[in-house]
This record gives sequence, C-alpha cells and structure tokens, in this order.
Amino acid sequence: MAEGKSFISSMPAFYFWGALGAIAAYLLRLLLARSLSPATYGAYYEVIGLFVFLSVSLNDFGLSQSFLFHFTKEKDSPKEGKNVFTTVFVAKVALSLVLGAVFTLFHEWFAIHYFHNVSLSKPILLFSLAFLFQGLAVFAGAYYGSLGRLKLYSFLAQAPIILTTLLSGVVFLVLPPETLLTGYFLAWLLAFALTAAICVRIPFSRLLTRKVSPGTARKVKDYALLVFLSAAGGILLSSMDILFLTYFRSSTEVGFFAIAMPVAALLLVFTDPLISFLAPVVVHRHHRKEHPQLAATLGMIYSTGIFLLLPLSLFLALFAKEVILVMFGEAYVAAAPALVILAIGTLFRALQGVNLTFLFGTGLLREQMRIMWIGAGVNVLLGLALIPRFGFVAAAFTTSASFLLIFALSFIELKRKLSFPFDYRAFAKSVALAAVSLALAFWLKGALQLPLYAKAGLIGAVFCAAYYGLGILVFRIIDYRPLLELLGSMTKRWRS
Repeated sequence: MAEGKSFISSMPAFYFWGALGAIAAYLLRLLLARSLSPATYGAYYEVIGLFVFLSVSLNDFGLSQSFLFHFTKEKDSPKEGKNVFTTVFVAKVALSLVLGAVFTLFHEWFAIHYFHNVSLSKPILLFSLAFLFQGLAVFAGAYYGSLGRLKLYSFLAQAPIILTTLLSGVVFLVLPPETLLTGYFLAWLLAFALTAAICVRIPFSRLLTRKVSPGTARKVKDYALLVFLSAAGGILLSSMDILFLTYFRSSTEVGFFAIAMPVAALLLVFTDPLISFLAPVVVHRHHRKEHPQLAATLGMIYSTGIFLLLPLSLFLALFAKEVILVMFGEAYVAAAPALVILAIGTLFRALQGVNLTFLFGTGLLREQMRIMWIGAGVNVLLGLALIPRFGFVAAAFTTSASFLLIFALSFIELKRKLSFPFDYRAFAKSVALAAVSLALAFWLKGALQLPLYAKAGLIGAVFCAAYYGLGILVFRIIDYRPLLELLGSMTKRWRS
C-alpha cells in the first residue's frame, strides 16, 4: 500500500521532469540550428550520435537495469546488497574508463578516419571525459531508484539534457561564433559532471566490499546481458542511420536528418505518456487472465490512436517545408523530403510502441526481442545498401521501413494471441475526415496572404478544429466508454 501511494505521489514529478526534459531537448535543437550552419550542426550530432550509441550500449551493458532489479531486492540484506552494489559500480567505472581511454588516445584518429573532420578532434577529447561522468550519473539514478526515491530518480533522468540546454544558452551568449561548437560540447561535459555530483551523497564506504560473491557477480552479469540483448535491437535501430551517414556521407546530411527526425517525433507526444501508464495495467490484467478486457483495450487504443495521430502525420508530411521553415529556418529546408517520409514512418513507430508494450505485458518477451532484432537487421541491411548512394533521404526511408515492419510483425503477433477488435469503420472515417481537412488546409495555404508565422498558426488551428471537432462532435469516431474503464482500472490498481 505504501509503495503504491509513493508511486502515485511521484507521478507528477515524473511528468513534470519528463515534460521539462522534452521541452529542453527541442529548445536545444532550435538554439543549435539557429546558431550553427547545417554542416556544423550535423558535425555536432555526428559526435552526439556516436556517444549516445556507446553510452547506452558499451558504457552500460544493461548493468543499470540489473542493479535496479537486484539491489531493490537485496538492499535489506547487508551482505548481498554490498555484493550487488560493488559488482555494478566497479564494472561501470571500468567500462567508462576503458571507453574514455580509447577515445582520449585515439581522438585524432576518430576525427580523421571516421568523422572525416579534423576539427572534431577537441570535441571528441571532451567526450572521452564525459563517459565517466555519464556512467556515474546513470549509476546514481539506478541507486536512488532502487531506494524508492522516485522523485529524485525522475530528476536525474532528465537533468543532463536540461543542464545542457541551460549551459548551451550561456555558451551562445558569451562565446564568439567560431568557438561555439566546442563550447556546446563543453556544455554536455559540464552537464554530466554536475549530474554525477549527486554521487557524493551515496555512502560508498558502507556499501562497497573488498570481496564479491562469484554467485552474485554471475547473477548480475546474466541479468545485465539479458537486458542488453533485449534492448540491442532498439539501440541499433535508433543509432545506425546517423552512424552510417557520418561514415558514408557528410556532416550536412547528418544535420538534415537530425532536423527531420525530432520534428516527426512530435507525434510521440501522444503515445509516450500512454505507454508509461499502460505497462502496469497490461501486466496486471494479464496475470488476472483478463484477456478479453486486454483485447478490448487494445482495440480502443487503435481506434483512438489512429484518429489522433493520422491527420498530424499527414499534416507534417504535406507541409514539411513550411514546418521546417517556421521551426529551424531556411538553411534547413532541404531536410523536407526526409520529414515527408519520417512523418509517415513515425505514425507506425507510435503504434508499434503500443504493440511492444502489450507483448511485454503479456509475457511475450521472446517474440518482442525477435521482432526488434528483425527490424534492426532490416534497417542495417537497407542502410548499407542505400545510404552510401542516396544519403539522408535513404536514411529516412530505411528507418521508416523498419518502423513499418516492426509494427506489422507485432500487430500480427497480437492479433494471433489476443484477437483484438479493429474498428475498420472508425479507420475509414478518420482517413476521409483527414483528407477533407487537409484539402481545406491546402486551400487556405493558397488563399491567405499573411506573414509566414501567422499563416502557419492560422492554418494549423483551422485544420485541428475542423478535423477533431467534426470527428468528436459530429462523427463520434471515439468511443469514450472503454477509455474511461481503462482509466478507472489504472486508478484502482495504483491505489491498491
């Protein structure tokens, strides 16, 4: 009961810091795009892309999740708690030091032979130091999460991006234009260092032990490996396009891709909070054998999700040039073709997230892992075949194709396991209404003679009012009864 109340009381903090982190991430991209050229902006995300890929893979290797699971279980047992703490802490520090040493010694080699840009030598050197701070910051988050300090845990998850955005703003104000790129990387390093400073509050002298039980070390390692293998498909899927563009193409193309992807990801604002709430409900109903209710819930989510997301996806695709022009400026308009493709692909990404949550919640972990690995494998193969020749547009295509494949495979798997209802009439109404609303938006685009920002705002407002107003009030596409039942179930579960 106490843990449930603690979880409920922490939910506002999770959403506050999560929302603040998302806003900070978009503000950072706007600042970078407005202050750097496309080539320099791309160079920034080339280094960030490699750092993120290594940080969530080799610099963690599933150890944080393993620590969270085992230390939560063993923290009241002094001996086993110390064994878990020492095993993970030593392993994470060792991984961070090894990665940092490699990039410190070979930062010039990476700049010349991988990035093909000698000016990135100093930024790479800065990031070689960031591996240790990043590893410590993640470890601190796992430690406080295992203690049930969920508000602090939620803050530490978002602190690096929030601090990076604030420090980057300071860099922009005080440094000359020719040193901005190095300054922005320094902001990342300082953000991780400040977040890692929370480690001074951890009682290392009480938790570290000189001798670790081999059984505990094996248990921690095996769980970490399972987590890593489960997440590896997603890691590859999210990182390989930028890595391929970095090696085979140019910084400018990385910049265009790094503009189109987050704009398309605006669609996920609707699904990511839903998935956070949905996971415990699916697990609970699965264990209670309430599979008909699960099937009805999934069918309702599809009807509602497609109604909400379809017009936004099509709007971003059909007005890609105008959206980029408003958000990032004329220098990045060339990214519009990639946004057209990714806006459609991200619709499937949003729906696949729901599907994967249901696979996880109903115990279909092997199926989930298999589907993710198939999608990641297709992404890598298509990327190797197309990106060297066709560049960032091909990267958008390979990513979207992988999203579509993962969605289709997970949809088929859930249809086979749950036999959930799919409302084809609601889907047809959503498509028809989206077509009419987009036609109205196109007419307004040609008829209105207004400044760009006023015109974009008015068209967006009319489009949303026409589509959602008619869909909800006239055509009644959404049935709210299952939605209210779902919310009631979630509230009842958490309060108990």
